[in-house]
Amino acid sequence: MRILVGGARGGLGQDFVADAVARSHETAALLRDPARVTFSEAVEIVRGDVLDLSSLTPAVVGREAVICALGTPSPRRSSTLLSVGPGTSWPR
Repeated sequence: MRILVGGARGGLGQDFVADAVARSHETAALLRDPARVTFSEAVEIVRGDVLDLSSLTPAVVGREAVICALGTPSPRRSSTLLSVGPGTSWPR
């Protein structure tokens, strides 16, 4: 399966990536700054930002699954991303 993991740098995201690779899935990690994390060569690094539709759209093309492992820096701070649902943010 061709999988893209958003939020791949975080703890949960790294677990998703490792598990997908261990299960022999074709795995890609969506990262704003690829220099901030290292994955095995089995992981395709995709530079992008979930708040930038122009970078997100090509990242999801051809994927059979997209895993969202995004979190907020602090549960006490508001997040625009969490208030925008896929029905309103994704072009139809």
